[in-house]
Order: sequence, then structure tokens, then C-alpha cells
Amino acid sequence: MPRRTICHMSKSRMITIALILLLGLSACTIQNGEESPEKFDQLMRAGKRALAAGDGPQAQKLFAQALKVEPSNSSASLGLVLADVLKLLQFADDIVTFVIDIGGTFTAAEEVPNPGGLVPSNTLDQTIHHFVKQIFEPLLDEMLSALDDALADPEISLNLQALPLSFGGSQFADLAGNWAAADVTWLAAVTRLLQGLVDILQGSNMNFDIGAVLESQTVHYLINGQPLDLYDTVDEVLELVLFILNDPNYPDFLLPLPDAEWRFERAQRNLALALYWGVGVWYMVETQPAPEASGILSYQDLNGNRKREANEPFIFNEAVFPAWLMTALPALRAIGWKAQAAMAEGTDLDSTPDVYETFDLASFNMLLNAAHLPALIPSTPVDFAAWFAAPTTAETKQTISDLLQFIHDLLYGPEPAG
Repeated sequence: MPRRTICHMSKSRMITIALILLLGLSACTIQNGEESPEKFDQLMRAGKRALAAGDGPQAQKLFAQALKVEPSNSSASLGLVLADVLKLLQFADDIVTFVIDIGGTFTAAEEVPNPGGLVPSNTLDQTIHHFVKQIFEPLLDEMLSALDDALADPEISLNLQALPLSFGGSQFADLAGNWAAADVTWLAAVTRLLQGLVDILQGSNMNFDIGAVLESQTVHYLINGQPLDLYDTVDEVLELVLFILNDPNYPDFLLPLPDAEWRFERAQRNLALALYWGVGVWYMVETQPAPEASGILSYQDLNGNRKREANEPFIFNEAVFPAWLMTALPALRAIGWKAQAAMAEGTDLDSTPDVYETFDLASFNMLLNAAHLPALIPSTPVDFAAWFAAPTTAETKQTISDLLQFIHDLLYGPEPAG
């Protein structure tokens, strides 16, 4: 009898152990992705539907879940980036609405229900930096990480039925189509540009008199939905910028903040990468074997030989480049490469470390020549690397102010004395 009990217990334990092992192996199989394709495909389809609906937060959640199932999937990484694009646009839209809604007053703690560290005494500068840090920087960091994964796959493909981009309550573009390597590259260029600009903003003092902006006729017309006259609007905007640059109550506006050197170093590298990809992407497009290889960036295959000829224009989101832009494109490329070399000076992206590169404003004469105009721009070297090593000074601000004043006087005449 005791022996039977022992045998019975041994069998029970063996069955229990077998079940545990079976469940464990199943879990490992799912975790390793061997039984995940169906779940992954469901998440990807749902993510695409969320993108088509313009629902950035839901799309972000779904593509993040898909990446948990297949962490190295480049299409899911791209989907996550596009979801973040929708979120960035929504946040920017909300901020503009917020600024317009407050009319002529601006008190950070009173206007923000949950400021997360802001108090009534906070300045506009602190408020701007706070919201950029809390909202835009985390999204840009996520986008850049996911874009690196997507760029690593030259065969990447994500076919979208719709990707509506909206701002101010109206849709301005629908980037539907087959997203391929070239499309990821130009998106990476735009994202690096944004990150570089954000770093410059976060490294600079942004405290200025917003009351002058909110009281302007331009903002008044925007609030009331009135049409803007371009000539008068440019006049007022130039005067506002000049007022802000020279306002004695905010002498530190645009000057670098303490301990912000790393911001400008990273900004320089990101802007150099943005130029590299922004110029190089067109070579990718024109060497792709067929125009349908990319639904966003492509070329018009006029003779149907599935190769781009010199007379065949590029296409962006089904919009054919006009003749004047195609004529200017070689000059724009050349200018872009010159600017990239100067921007990369002293960074790990510097391809000619034995030569110190600067950017000459006279390079823009190539655009004038492309338009059959005379070369009017004198040789004026601009040292990007030196500026990022020692950013905006009071002298730089004065130079910008003088240049804008010259443009204003040229367009509208000098202000009357007194």
C-alpha cells in the first residue's frame, strides 16, 4: 500500500512537472517570436488604422506593442516614428491654441492646470524650456532611436492607406503610400533638424516680452480668423523681431545659458546629419530601380524604362516638382554639401579633418545663376564651428538686428525721425 501511494505521487509530480515544462517552453517560444507572427500582424494592422485615423497616441501604443513582439522589426520602428509625428503636430497645435486663447495675458501657473513644477513666479523662458523638455524632447529621443533602427534596413517597407497631417484644425497633407528607405532618410533629416533646433532653443535664454506679440495686429487677425495682408504682416513681424532683439528689459534674450555647451555640440552634429541626409536622399531616389519603389519620394518615369533619366522630374507625395525647382536642384545640392562640410567641422562627421571648412554665402550665387541672374552676393565666409563653440553674443545679436533693419528699410523705407 505505501508503495502504491509513492508511485501515485510520483506520477502526479511527473505530470505537474511536464505541464510546467510545456508552459515554459510555450512561453519561451512566444517570447522568442516563433509563435508571434499573427499577433504581430494584428498589431501592425491596428497601428496603421490608428495612423489613418490621425490618432497618434493609439498608434504609438500599438507599434510599441508590436516592437515588444519583434524588437528588431524596422517597419514597426517606422510606424512608431510616424505616430510620434502625429503627436508632435498635435502638441504644437495645442500650444498655438493655448497662446492664442490667453489673449493678452500670460501667467504660466494660472493658465496650465498641471504645470508639473511651474509656479506663478516662473518666467516665459522657464515656461518654454519646461514644456519643450517635458513634451518635445522625449518624443524626439524616441523618434531618433526608432529611426536608427529603421535606417539600418535598406529593404524597409510600410504601406499606409492614409497618414493625414493636420494643423490648426485643417489637414495640410496626406503622406499615404509605400514608405521605403528614401522616405525614412528624409524623415530622419527632418527629425535631426528639429533636434538641433530644440537643442539651440534649450541652450539659449528665451525670455522676451510676449505681450508685444499678443497685442500685435497679426495675432489679433489670427484670433478672429481675419485674412492677413502679406505686405503689412511682414512689416509688423520684422518690427516685432527688432523690438524683441533690442528690448532693454530683456538684454539676455538669445544669449547662451550657463553649462549649455553640450547642447550646442549636439546641435551642431544633428544639423550636420540633417544636411547630409537631406542632400543625399535625392541620390537615393534617382538611383532606385523603379519609381514605385517609394510612394513618398519618387520620380516621374516618363518613358517607362523604370530608370530615372535626366529630364524626368522628382515627385514628393504625388506632387511633381515644377520645372524651376528641377533647374535649381543641382545648385541646391551643391550648396547643401558645402554647408554640410562646414557644419561637420570638428565633429566625428568631419570627412576632411586636415582642412578647416567654412561656408561662403557667395555659394548662393549658384542659385542666382540657375535663375539666369547675375552673381550679386559677395564672398562672406561663415564659420559654423566657431559659432557652436561660442554661441550667440551681444555682438551677434546686434549684427542680426542690423541685418533685419536693413531688410526692413529696404522694403518699407526708414522709420520717420522722432
